[in-house]
Amino acid sequence: SPYQVTIADSPIGLALSLRLVRPRFVLALGPRTSLHIIQAELGGAATPSGPFWRFSAGLGATAQGRIRLLRFMSLQLAVLAEGTVPRQKFTVGGVAAADLGSFRFGSSLGVLFEIL
Repeated sequence: SPYQVTIADSPIGLALSLRLVRPRFVLALGPRTSLHIIQAELGGAATPSGPFWRFSAGLGATAQGRIRLLRFMSLQLAVLAEGTVPRQKFTVGGVAAADLGSFRFGSSLGVLFEIL
């Protein structure tokens, strides 16, 4: 196609978690709300444009699990799922270019080191 659509979604979220804390592990679960700041830009030789912004609200849930491997080191897994409104669809010249859908899912796996 003669154009390229670039989209960046930057969520800012807030979660309220209930935590179960034990000496060796931590489990947390709770609701999450967020504001998605979406930046889109149309590029290409035919019709370059500057960035424009859209916003969506998100509502969902988050869960985390952490297990202590050593006295100063833990392994952590976090997952989140949320629905967003309004659904963001982008068109160029009346033709669908991108559809971000109504749901967002995310996960992270990492190692935590305690310094103090």
